[in-house]
Amino acid sequence: DTALLTIKAIFKAVAKLREQNAVPRDDAFVGIIHPNVACDLMLSEQWIDAHKYARPENIYRGEVGMLGGVRFVQTTEAKIWGCSVANAVNANTSASTTFVLKNTPDAKAVEYLSTAGNTLLIDGTEYEIASYAEATKTVTLTTSTSLNADDVVIATDGGNGQSAYATLIIGANAYGVTDVTGGGLQHIVKQLGSAGSADPLNQRATTGWKALKTAERLVESYMVRIEHGCATNPNAASN
Repeated sequence: DTALLTIKAIFKAVAKLREQNAVPRDDAFVGIIHPNVACDLMLSEQWIDAHKYARPENIYRGEVGMLGGVRFVQTTEAKIWGCSVANAVNANTSASTTFVLKNTPDAKAVEYLSTAGNTLLIDGTEYEIASYAEATKTVTLTTSTSLNADDVVIATDGGNGQSAYATLIIGANAYGVTDVTGGGLQHIVKQLGSAGSADPLNQRATTGWKALKTAERLVESYMVRIEHGCATNPNAASN
């Protein structure tokens, strides 16, 4: 919890944007934030909920509030860099070098666990890995210890073992998108019998759509990325 997103960091990001001659979009800069981080910020006394705006009818889709001259839009697609392992101890152990993981690890976690010398934080204490048996989800440590069921097990490859979240603060014209109009958007309907001999009993009709759309980063200096931790879920998985 020592590297959370702070009001000071938000103000510094806004100052950096203004230094680069970035301008707000409408009345404020826009922050793209993960819901876990939004929860952290909402505990601030300076947070203004979107429904308390002077003109709440102008809120963006997904907007949750404002802080430090930034209107925050939450999305689960806000980037998270999680540590390789975020798991738990399956059952109590007593003076043992081995324990079983509660959840089945993914391929990235298996690779980390299978590398002797890598370290884990288990309930806040660091241990070195000796080996890992994937078939039984059994971790062998270089030293014996007593653990409790549901003790948190995380890799230390994220530095302090916590996930890193990214919050984007952007100004107007930082990026552009194409307009989905004309030939860029089509709704296509095929009626019964249109397939000819491929559908001799006229049993199939189809409907669908296709669109051409892209986004382009226009001015890099009009975007600031803040990387930080999160108190609400410090060990979130990567996305």
